[in-house]
Amino acid sequence: MPEQPAAPFAGRLKASGREAGAAPRGDRGGRPDRRDWLERAESVADRLARERIEEAAGNDRRLQGVQVEVAVQNGVVLLYGSVRLYIQRMLFEQLAWHNQRVREVDNEIEVVPFVPVWDAEIERAITSLLSESRRFNDIRLNVTVEKGRVTIRGTFWEPGDVVFLKHRLAEIEGVAAIEMAIEFET
Repeated sequence: MPEQPAAPFAGRLKASGREAGAAPRGDRGGRPDRRDWLERAESVADRLARERIEEAAGNDRRLQGVQVEVAVQNGVVLLYGSVRLYIQRMLFEQLAWHNQRVREVDNEIEVVPFVPVWDAEIERAITSLLSESRRFNDIRLNVTVEKGRVTIRGTFWEPGDVVFLKHRLAEIEGVAAIEMAIEFET
């Protein structure tokens, strides 16, 4: 009798609470329930997409030691787990989108710093970043931080400035989310 392939999400989806080889959950007249069927339904394309994302993450030194899991089904990627910095969360999402088999990414990665960081500390780091960069000397920005969630409001000269700032903010310990409410000077 040919060997059954392992369920693709077994051991990956912590919510399932099952490991590879565990008995089916549902009884439903001897048939496995829908979740069991979906776990076995990972296509070759989904498996390749998941493996490429995991391999790329493993090869990126900035992502070493993070606790992130990847699940793929029908081209939809689910990223979940925890990272220390927001930039790591962003990097995982970029890796997922760089795969041509991916059509949607749901990034549920939580940012958990090694030690708790006060909002005032994050605000000071952002103020320092803005004052040290000549790029933002002529731009008025309003910065608020609440429970690690950074909101930047202001008018920028170029789209590249927004991307640059977002990446620099994401490197600050304690930043859990970034929202940019922006306009551009014409």
